[in-house]
Amino acid sequence: MNKLFLAICLVLFIFTSCDNNQPKEVAKNVTSFDFFDLEEIQRSGQIIVLSTYGPKTYYENHGQQGGLQFHLVQEFAKYIGARIRIEVANDENELIKRLNSGEADLIANNIPVKDSLKNELIWCGDSLELRKASWVVRNNSPELAKAVQNWFETQGKVINEIYNRENQLKVLRTTAHIQRRIIFKNPSKGIISDYDHLYKKYSRQLGWDWKLLAAQSYQESAFDPNATSWAGARGLMQLMTSTAQQVGVSINNIYNPEENIRGGVKYLKYLHNQFKDITSPTEKINFVLAAYNCGTAHVRDAQALAQKYGKNPNIWMDNVDQYILLLQETEYNRDPVVKNGYCRGSETYNYVKSIHDIYNRYRKLK
Repeated sequence: MNKLFLAICLVLFIFTSCDNNQPKEVAKNVTSFDFFDLEEIQRSGQIIVLSTYGPKTYYENHGQQGGLQFHLVQEFAKYIGARIRIEVANDENELIKRLNSGEADLIANNIPVKDSLKNELIWCGDSLELRKASWVVRNNSPELAKAVQNWFETQGKVINEIYNRENQLKVLRTTAHIQRRIIFKNPSKGIISDYDHLYKKYSRQLGWDWKLLAAQSYQESAFDPNATSWAGARGLMQLMTSTAQQVGVSINNIYNPEENIRGGVKYLKYLHNQFKDITSPTEKINFVLAAYNCGTAHVRDAQALAQKYGKNPNIWMDNVDQYILLLQETEYNRDPVVKNGYCRGSETYNYVKSIHDIYNRYRKLK
């Protein structure tokens, strides 16, 4: 009896061992997304919005977010008690594909109604012919569609204010200009611009070489004190309205060369204090310049990516600058360490590089 029991145990042991040695199925690295309707969005506290990049949809300039669709959806998010996260797509097909995959909750972009997609999507929003602010949600988000429609129908005053503000910016964009000027005024005498005395005066507050500040100003405005960008940035240092308010420059004085430079330097000092962890003075300049262009949050995201992928998060060239570029790509701007989404990183990369190129030319002056 004991021998029979031992034999049975031996057979069971061999069978179990063989089973345990069978190759296990390896889980595939597949990204899945949840399909949220209004209740889930409100519970999570965040609505993820897809749009394209441009002045009529969504853009960033000097770290400030803007665009007609952005401002509309920002107010809608407040209405439903959520914060927004903007994701940028390249075209209409990508917008629809990513919405249907569950990557986002809503498309804030003017997409024509398509009969072929009526079983998948719900069009909602402003029905006025002249405005056409149609948004799109999935057909499994009917409560979100109702909330969007209700917001457009009941919040006319807020919506009209946004349209009026954007129309004013549209007028500004039609007159946007930067008068290109020579990079040196009189190189034989060491004169860079008509504003050298102001760059010398205010650069001391930063501890920068005045020629570096001049190089940044040239990159911003080409020394045109009346320069106006398509996004509404103005003056020698291209101050956005909100930035000008932050640094105490009134709109009436925003084109004044000294006031504009003073305000730009005050903002640079503010950014300087945001990077206390960057101990190298030379490196800190790179990070401050990058943040002046795209905002501190995106620079921090690029640092987080650099650290994750084995680069030095406190060195710009060949380290963080490579990841500011990659923030344009969905694979990287949706990485868990990235908190602020898409960034037009090529603009920031070229901005820092161009300033150094100009500065190197200025340094050769007597």
